[in-house]
Parts: sequence; C-alpha cells; structure tokens
Amino acid sequence: GTATLEGGKLISVEKVKGSKTGITEVKAVQELRTDGSMVSSAEYFKEGRWVPGHAATYREDPKADVVFR
Repeated sequence: GTATLEGGKLISVEKVKGSKTGITEVKAVQELRTDGSMVSSAEYFKEGRWVPGHAATYREDPKADVVFR
C-alpha cells in the first residue's frame, strides 16, 4: 500500500484480494484536528467507484484514568 500526507491528513491506500463483496482497495484517512480530536474514516473501491465506509471521531475523556497492569 501507499501512505501520503495531504493537508494535515494521513491517507493510506491498500489493495484487497479475495473480497467476497467486490472491494479491491481500501482508503483510510486519519486527521488530527486543532481541538485535539482525531477523525478516522474509510472508503472502499468497489464496482469502479469509491463508496463510504466507517467513520469515527475520537476525543480525550478527561475523566479517564490510565491503569497499568
């Protein structure tokens, strides 16, 4: 696959083989925003076009405690 940095976004594209749904490529986008959140999204290349996949926004939980075991 390939990974590039474009306008503050990390974009990676991976080839897919053997997908039962016809997906031949997956594009993942990671973006760190100025408010400290991170947006993660994916698109799938299927039947000659990019289709939306999952998307999520991650934010720090100020109440969270890190516990090492």
